[in-house]
Amino acid sequence: VRQLAERRDNANREYQLARAAYERGDFVTAEPLFRKALEFAPEFPEPHFALAQLMQRLGRNEEAQHFMAQVHADPMVVLAGGTSRWYQMLLAGTWTRWS
Repeated sequence: VRQLAERRDNANREYQLARAAYERGDFVTAEPLFRKALEFAPEFPEPHFALAQLMQRLGRNEEAQHFMAQVHADPMVVLAGGTSRWYQMLLAGTWTRWS
């Protein structure tokens, strides 16, 4: 249980750092941080979705499709009502998957 909590904390830390870099337009910093978040917690959809967005912005469409496919394959996204519903919840701060 402790290992799982530590892994989630590490993933969340990397994701939050990546998100901040993405928001300020520092895509060079954001990409490896999002990827590191995936290494810590590949089951979480947030880094997959963020990487899909980033890849699309960078014109790397095949990679964007790969990461978006991972989001669509996540059963928690399906249970939350699909990707658009999940993304709305994420933006509103009501998605609690990281907790």
